Amino acid sequence: MSEQETIQDIGGQEQPVQPEYEEPKTNTQNISAAILFMLSLLLLNEIALQKLNKYKQKYPRCFDYVQATQVTTLIGFFAGFILNLTDIINIREVMKEGFSSFFLIVLLPPILYESAINMEREFFYKNFGSILIFAVFGTLIASLSTAFLMYIVSFGLNIEHLTLTACIAFGALVSATDPVAVLSIFKEFGVDPILFSLIFGESILNDAVSIILFETTVESRENQTDTMMAILKFVYVFLGSILLGVTIGLLCAYILKHREQKRQDVQSLNKESQNTRETTILFVVPYVSYFISEGLGMSGIVSIMFCGISMARYALMNVDPQTRRLNKKLYHTLSYSFENLVFLFIGIGFVSFDLAWKECGFTLIFAMFAVIMLSRYINIGLISFILNKNRKKYKITPTYQFFIWYSGFRGAMAFALSLKATEIFVVGRIGNIMLTIVLCYAMLNEISLRQKI
Repeated sequence: MSEQETIQDIGGQEQPVQPEYEEPKTNTQNISAAILFMLSLLLLNEIALQKLNKYKQKYPRCFDYVQATQVTTLIGFFAGFILNLTDIINIREVMKEGFSSFFLIVLLPPILYESAINMEREFFYKNFGSILIFAVFGTLIASLSTAFLMYIVSFGLNIEHLTLTACIAFGALVSATDPVAVLSIFKEFGVDPILFSLIFGESILNDAVSIILFETTVESRENQTDTMMAILKFVYVFLGSILLGVTIGLLCAYILKHREQKRQDVQSLNKESQNTRETTILFVVPYVSYFISEGLGMSGIVSIMFCGISMARYALMNVDPQTRRLNKKLYHTLSYSFENLVFLFIGIGFVSFDLAWKECGFTLIFAMFAVIMLSRYINIGLISFILNKNRKKYKITPTYQFFIWYSGFRGAMAFALSLKATEIFVVGRIGNIMLTIVLCYAMLNEISLRQKI
């Protein structure tokens, strides 16, 4: 008999006693170690970037082409190698299991809000129709053309278990252009406001289309999903997210306006206390918009962007200038730190995660690069041609089209979705193949675009 305690049931047979408490798969110690590891990398990254700036000033010819996010990603590479050699407390698995949720819940909201309150709203409004067409129809064209071409490639390379459903899911996740990469590079170099509004707007809004298409495809694996229901779901998610974000932004403006009137009536109130309360409201409201939208099954990404736009126009005008500066500084600091964390995660994932190098091979990776770029080219070329027919001013020139086409980053958003795919498309390690291709493409695209700019 084993040493495990047993009890006798009514029939006299012995049954093992179930333990009162089972150790969770990922315990607090492992999570704490992972957080400490990432914070240490973030600190190391800041030291390295300070050194880079110093060397750029001292030796501009040698270091002019070295950019900040390249250094950050390289640090992630080395961290991944360290984890491969000494991952005693399972930090790597904690990161892989938790990145998707951590990115969407913690890292992404402040990055989007900070960009929304500082963007050139005039150019965004003027180009909103074009942005919407690029984001919706362009993403559908890119997703379906990627799926079709990938399905053909799978026959040519004799890849088993790569079903049409998996191809559509892959087309959806690689069509999710990455706002984090777009913002970090364009802030660094500075580009034309019209071009920035087109690329930034598309990168934000197309995530809603990509996520809906990805989730709808995954659902269809188990039960048939009606096409009309999928269309209605998209309309609900997209329009509902915009309406919710604007409503919460205007409600915040009303609350702050009411507080401003009270402050003018009661001069004896402590100004520092008032600024603290206003800062708290401005800090919390964007997250409220994001999480309410996610809780209602809509897009928190779209919601927080339009919440930020409406708050920048109405809410920030009703607070003390000192509060306004503090709010922008706070979110700028969070956005800067979280962007660096994203690139650290991508570097670690490329080296340390269980990627399907054997199943992919260089032939499949390069074939998929060609498929993704061709699908993006079809999308941008076709949509730009249609839009230019109806645009009297500010034509989308071939130069603009090139940058829109080439800046279709597959970074953190596609990374997060592909990590989900590894849990869904298990047979033949198809999900791991998706993850491998996404990370390879993210590395190549992020490095080469900087040289083009």
